[in-house]
Parts: sequence; C-alpha cells; structure tokens
Amino acid sequence: MESQILKSSLTLLIFFFIILTTFTPSAVSSSSSTVRPVQPHIRKACKPTPYPRLCETALSLYASQTKRNQQELCRAAMVSSLKAAQNATSIISKLSRRKMSAYEAEVIGDCIDNLKDSVDELRRASTAIKSLSRSKDVDFQLNSIKTWMSAAQTDVITCTDGLSGGSGWKVSKMLKKDVKNCSINVVRQISNALFLINNFNYK
Repeated sequence: MESQILKSSLTLLIFFFIILTTFTPSAVSSSSSTVRPVQPHIRKACKPTPYPRLCETALSLYASQTKRNQQELCRAAMVSSLKAAQNATSIISKLSRRKMSAYEAEVIGDCIDNLKDSVDELRRASTAIKSLSRSKDVDFQLNSIKTWMSAAQTDVITCTDGLSGGSGWKVSKMLKKDVKNCSINVVRQISNALFLINNFNYK
C-alpha cells in the first residue's frame, strides 16, 4: 500500500515538472514580448527632462502620434499630465469618504479644489497647443500655455501644503502618504511637459 502511494506521488511530481518546464518559457516570452522598446524620437526628447524615465513611459503611450514634430510631443506630455491630474483628483476624492477629523476633511477639500483648478489649466494648455497654427499671435499663445502649465503645477503643490507646516501634525501619516503619492506623479509629469514647451521652437 505504501509503495503504491509513493509511486503515485512520484508520478504526480513528474507530471507537474513536465508542465512547468513545458509552459513556463512560453509564458515568460509572451510576457516579455509585450514590453516595447522606447522609440528613438521619444528617448531623445525625454533625455534632458527632469524625469526622463517617467517622460519615456508617459510619451510611449502616444508613440505613433508624436513622430512628426516637437509640437505633438509637447501636447502628448500635456495630455499625459492632464490625465494624471484627473486620476489624482479621482483618487483623493475617494479618500475624502474616509472617516477623518474636521481639519483633515478641510485639507482634503482644499486639495481637491486645487486639483480641479489644475485639471482646468492643463486642459486649456493642451487645447491651445493643438490649435497653435491657427493662432494670430503664436508667441502670446505659447506664453499663455506656459503660464497655464506653471499655474497647474503650483495648484498641485498647494494641494499638499496643508499636509505639512505648523498644522501638519493634525493630519494622519497614512493620509499624508496617500495624497503625496498621488500628487508627486502629477507634479513630475507637469515638470517634464514644461521643460518640453520651454524648449519648443515653433516654426
């Protein structure tokens, strides 16, 4: 009886080993095949930005749309920043449903308002650069875009101001961490977009 059990166990082990050795390599190769290399024009554009890898990741989603000129790269960076700000707004709005103190609720409320302002400014900037060729005064429009982008970044930074300073101790560490994790990605994406637009030469 014991020998039969041992024999059955050994057979099962051999069976599982065959499955693992047969299917694991193909699974790995399938997974690795989904990782696409960064396009040369994106790598070149992102290299001098403040956060190159984040820039490459963000712009790679728009690789097919950004091959013609620098203007498309700038707009892609702005759209990516806009989506990041919208995502942060959604996440922090959900955080506001947690049980928290009156002060924390006030801080989160102010933060959400600032993020909504940032979303509006990023939307204006991304729309404006799309129609740049139809602008009567390109220099004025570019300066307006830069102003909106800078204001959007300031709004996101202001979102976290209530989490620190003299009254920062009133906010729980977990809430601070969650808000900052959302905000820092937006700030960095806007920094990259600002770098690209500041170095954009319209022709």
